[in-house]
Formats: sequence, structure tokens, C-alpha cells
Amino acid sequence: MSCVFYPDLPPLPDIALDPEAATFHQYLTISCDKNGTPVNNTVCTRHAINPEIVEWAKQNISPEFHAIGLNCQGIEGNSVAIPHTDRTRNWTLMWVIDPGGTDVSTVFWQEQGCEVEREPGYYPKDYECLTAIETHVFETGRWVLLNAKVIHSVENLESVRKSIQIGFWDGSASIGKWTK
Repeated sequence: MSCVFYPDLPPLPDIALDPEAATFHQYLTISCDKNGTPVNNTVCTRHAINPEIVEWAKQNISPEFHAIGLNCQGIEGNSVAIPHTDRTRNWTLMWVIDPGGTDVSTVFWQEQGCEVEREPGYYPKDYECLTAIETHVFETGRWVLLNAKVIHSVENLESVRKSIQIGFWDGSASIGKWTK
């Protein structure tokens, strides 16, 4: 089972992003133990984007998405988005604008004794119970589709990672087409 796909989709047009136009903030004060030391989750915010881009996405990507926005994973002393499953979607179509550093990777995990796909909003308590099953470094300027039901983390952030993210639930015809 692959956790990441690279659908052949048109490139995102140049857009004007306004990170001050936040519509949703997600400040999770949660941690996960790693080698016996608590690792705090980095700050993650989601921002509104130009309505013209929303319309472009409906016309050129898929009308089936339920959320779209600029996602910023910040640092504030923490270099990792700890292992989790997404709370607001099952699939994430992402266009990386700024990777957040030169060694940033997205790692997919399986928890010992559990299925690979998990419920939305799940946060394991300890890296020790996890086995890495895939590691990816995402390029800028390319669409990537992530199975957000699989536990994943973002490791080695050096600065704010910025990406346009489009959320889908299971059952989308587009997801079926892109994962073949």
C-alpha cells in the first residue's frame, strides 16, 4: 500500500497569498515521546486563499473537495509535526510552496499491532510503538496526494513550511482516479 501519489494535474497558477486572512487556527499543545523525551507539536495554521484560486481548483483539479487553504507549519522552537492522522480530511492534495528547510521529510508510520489506516485526529503517544513504512521529501511546484488516514509526521523543519492543501473525504471519484 502506498501512502503517497503524484497525480498528473495542471500546475497551480501564480497566486497572491495573504497569511493574515486566517480562517482557521490549529494550535495543538500535544506531544509525543521520542527516546523518552517529550517532543512538542509545531504550530500549524490554515489560511484563506484567493477565491479565484478556489474556483480554479474546482474547474481544474476537482469539484469534490471540501476544504482548501494555505497551510503553514511553523517552528516556534519545534522542528516536527508529531505523528498524527489528519482531523479534517482523509486525503490531502498538496502543492508545496516552501518546504521549510533543506532536510524536511514526511514520514508515514504504522503503530505496532494496528492497521495502517487509522481514525481521523489520532495522535500516538510514543515513537517507540511506531515503525516507519515510508519517507518522502516533497518537491516544490508539484502536486502530491497523501493518504491522511495513515499516521504521518513532518520531520526536520528549519523554517515555516507553506503549502496549498486541498482536503477530500473517502469516496471521491478523483481520489479513485489519482490512486490507480
